[in-house]
Amino acid sequence: MILGIALRGRLQDVVAGDLDTGISCLPHHLDERAAGPGGALYAEEFFTEARGDVTAYVPVGERAPLRTSTMIAGGRFAVALHPGALTNFDTTYAALGSYVAEHSRTRPGPIREIYLVSPPESIDEASLRTEVCWPIQEGSIR
Repeated sequence: MILGIALRGRLQDVVAGDLDTGISCLPHHLDERAAGPGGALYAEEFFTEARGDVTAYVPVGERAPLRTSTMIAGGRFAVALHPGALTNFDTTYAALGSYVAEHSRTRPGPIREIYLVSPPESIDEASLRTEVCWPIQEGSIR
């Protein structure tokens, strides 16, 4: 589990820059430094219907006030690292989705993106790094 401060909303036709703006604003609501890189959770319908629930979050330390913090569930994930700009993000998603379909069983839950290096940290698109985390069932890798 991750203790984080989050922005939640139902989004349609999200532009990557909109999410970057939301995540970069979250640390301003913290009394302390973020405890790790920001991320976002995407509900399945975001991908199947081009609209759905998205939760952008920034992990916080254990001293965060509980009234403003949110628990982000953990679990087992198949993970792919996407290097560079998000313009060809679909190829990383396709490769990871194919791997998951062939080698494991998915579990319910949102797909997670973790922005290891994102536009707030770098303006060089080649240096951007995003982990795509697909939820899978425990012990399901074959």
